Amino acid sequence: MPKSNSPHQTVRFDEMAVLAKERIDNPAEAGVDHYVGLEHLDKDSLKIMRWGVPTDVNATKLLFKSGDIIFGRRRVYLRKIAVADFDGICSAHAMVLRARPEVTLPEFLPFFMQSDTFMNRALEISVGSLSPTINWKTLAKQTFTLPPLTEQRELVKVLTACESTIGGLSKLHFSLLQVLESLSDTLMNPKASDDSTPLSAFAFINIDKVPVDDASTYKTVGVLNEGKGLFSKDDLDGAKTKYKAMIRLHPNQIVMRKLTAWEGAITVVPKEFAGAIVSTEFPTVSLNESIASPSYMRWVFRQPWFWHEMKARSKGTALRRSRLNPQDLLEIAVNLPPMERQQHIVELLDSLDSQLTAILERRKHLISAKYRLFDDFESGVKGNTHVGVDRKFA
Repeated sequence: MPKSNSPHQTVRFDEMAVLAKERIDNPAEAGVDHYVGLEHLDKDSLKIMRWGVPTDVNATKLLFKSGDIIFGRRRVYLRKIAVADFDGICSAHAMVLRARPEVTLPEFLPFFMQSDTFMNRALEISVGSLSPTINWKTLAKQTFTLPPLTEQRELVKVLTACESTIGGLSKLHFSLLQVLESLSDTLMNPKASDDSTPLSAFAFINIDKVPVDDASTYKTVGVLNEGKGLFSKDDLDGAKTKYKAMIRLHPNQIVMRKLTAWEGAITVVPKEFAGAIVSTEFPTVSLNESIASPSYMRWVFRQPWFWHEMKARSKGTALRRSRLNPQDLLEIAVNLPPMERQQHIVELLDSLDSQLTAILERRKHLISAKYRLFDDFESGVKGNTHVGVDRKFA
């Protein structure tokens, strides 16, 4: 066993951590109250915020104790690592790990396992194509460079402070998102207003069909769910499509996906996607822009109540095969206040949305900085220079 007071330690992972192997064949008789599946672990978060109960499952599971690390060994690029603060059982697609305190502080190990240093190695040793997975024997013999325990304690202080800030940003984002969702519903839901107007009063079907030329290449796009906009797809070779005609998009048109439109596959075309091509399964509708602001309608299409109205009008033999025709889309009523009021609402919602984006960017930056701390340490070791923590997160 390596000595913990050496300047820098190069150790095998099984010298850093112990694998807990207690299996539970009958979850209902495990004697615990919590079940944690991989679906309950959040990316980049060491905190378990959600769980089920043992009676939710019936296959063999793993027992964990409060303080244990639950590590999702499938698709490790999802960075699903959490520290339990209660006893329970977890998915057998996880590993239950405990730090060897003579080498690795229990508070330090989960932070180290979140780092790029550990995660990149974990990804390298994962096996399988559809669901790459790590096995313990391979992970156990991997070697890593660790700081001495005294420096681990310093790092834990910095990392804990960073984690606390990340958690605070996550809570702030969640709270602000709730405000945005509640406010947009209040301002736009026709059930809460006397300004209910069907789309047919200010919008009309307007489809620009373009014959497909075998010698041409076309810029194609798709429509994201939940009103999240358009995304670019690979260019389409006219000679390799079954479509005889496609639909050309124009700025400020409404475009939707007929199939499962109720998932919110509808948006307003921004200028940068003008001239792009979609299949005939994506009909387009033009707006009377003197009555309805394209920016306002873009927000309308992000509302769950609007998706519900789309779903109610979709037709098909099965839900996943149901389609919404553009004529039926125009029946949906929206809250359409005067143009000046529409612009005011858009400015307010855009401002909140920008704040949400800024919070996520700040959180992303802190997470990246937290991971880089270990890369900087390892680089310092290789360069024979001491890497402290005083200069980090200043």
